Amino acid sequence: MIGGIGASIAELFAQAGAHVYVADRDQAGGQEAVARIRANRGSAEYLPLDVGKPEECDLRSEEHTSELQSPYVIS
Repeated sequence: MIGGIGASIAELFAQAGAHVYVADRDQAGGQEAVARIRANRGSAEYLPLDVGKPEECDLRSEEHTSELQSPYVIS
């Protein structure tokens, strides 16, 4: 199984009706998590991101939170 606690949390949020961004530097793993969420009728998108690079996290956060119209969680 690909994923860890982050993928599990994303799946739970999606099950509760949230649209989630699956952020991962591993494209195959991120897209697999998105596929699992969508297979369970959830809403998700893959976002390439290396959380080991703070500047990349800041940039992606700014890009995506400005697009959101409802509360969001970044973990």
